[in-house]
Amino acid sequence: GLGDVYKRQIKFYVGMGDLFIAQPNTIAPPNDPNAVLDEYVLAWDEDGFRLSQNPSDDYRILALGDSFTEAPNVGTPWTDILASQSGLSVRNMGFRGYGPVEEALVMQEYEANTTADVVIIAFFEGNDISNAQSYVWQYTPENPYELPHIARQAMREDPRQVLLWTFEAPQGDNFKYPVMLDMNGTPAPMAFLEGYIWNNIVSMEDLEASRPLEMTRQSWRDIQAVAGDACVILAYLPSKETIYLPYVADETAMGSIFDNPMHLTLSDVGFLSVVDDPDGSYEKWATQRMVIRDTIQKYATIDGITFVDLIPHFEERANAGDVLFYVYDTHPNQAGHDLIGSVLAETLATNPCLEEQP
Repeated sequence: GLGDVYKRQIKFYVGMGDLFIAQPNTIAPPNDPNAVLDEYVLAWDEDGFRLSQNPSDDYRILALGDSFTEAPNVGTPWTDILASQSGLSVRNMGFRGYGPVEEALVMQEYEANTTADVVIIAFFEGNDISNAQSYVWQYTPENPYELPHIARQAMREDPRQVLLWTFEAPQGDNFKYPVMLDMNGTPAPMAFLEGYIWNNIVSMEDLEASRPLEMTRQSWRDIQAVAGDACVILAYLPSKETIYLPYVADETAMGSIFDNPMHLTLSDVGFLSVVDDPDGSYEKWATQRMVIRDTIQKYATIDGITFVDLIPHFEERANAGDVLFYVYDTHPNQAGHDLIGSVLAETLATNPCLEEQP
C-alpha cells in the first residue's frame, strides 16, 4: 500500500492562481502568466491522499484538512516539513474543498482504531465554518459525497483537474488587483479573495449560536472518538487577507476593497448568511478579524483539543517583509508551508500530551 497509484509532473505557474477564477476580471493580467513558481511531482496513494515523501506502514501523525493541507500547488506540503523536522511519519489526509464534516468522515473511513500518536486538524479560517454548513446542501442524490479514492478518479481522467485550471486572460482594462503592500518598507503586490474578508466579519454571539459551529464541534467529537488515546491538535491556519490586508499601502485601494462591504449574520434557521453591511469598513474588519479565531480556540479548549494558532507566526514574518502566500492564489507558497510545518514540529517537541510517547 506504500507505492503511489498515480503521479503527475506539475509546473505551477503564475497564471494558475485560483483568484483569476474566483474573482474573474478583477485582477490585471500578470506580466508573464507562464512564469513557473514551482515544479514538482504530485503522487497519491491508493486511498486518494497525497503520498508522503517518506511513506510508512505505521504513521505516527495524521493530518486532516482541505487544500491548505493537501497542498497541490507546492512541492513540499507542511506535512512533509513536519515529518522531516520532527522525525515522525506524517500521513497527509487533506483533500481540496473539504470542511470539518468531510474530515471527520475521512477519519472514520480510513483510520478507524488508529495507532497514531497525534491527529492534527488543520482548520482554515477562510472557509471552514462556511464549508461546515454547506455540507448540508452541497451533496445530493445526483451529486453524492464521494470518498477521496473515488473523487480522485476524475482527476486522473482530466489532467486539468490535477491543478483545477489553466490561465485565461482577464477581460477589461479597469482592474482592482493587485494592490501594493508596504510591509515596513518592503513593497509587494497582492490580490485578495474578498469572500475571505467578509467571512471573518461576524459577532461571537452569532457564531456561537450557529449550526455550523455545532457541526464543527461534532466533527471534532467524531474525530476524537476514532483517535482514541492519540493527542488531537487543532492547527489554526490564517487566510492571507487576515495577514496582509493591514499592509495595503494606498487608501484609495483600501477604499475600493471595502466599496461593497458585507458580513456574516445568523439566519432564522441557525445558518450564517453573507449580507450587505451598511456599517462595513476596514476599521470594523480590523476590530472583528479575530472573532472566529477566538471562538474556535475557546471551544477547542473546552472540547479537550490542543489549540495551535499560526496567526502570530505569520504576522511576525509579514512584519519582516516576507510574502508567505502566492500573489494570485489563496494558498500559502512554499515559504508558508515551511512555516506551518516548523511551528507544528516545535509544538510537538514541547507538548505535554506527547511526553509519554516514544
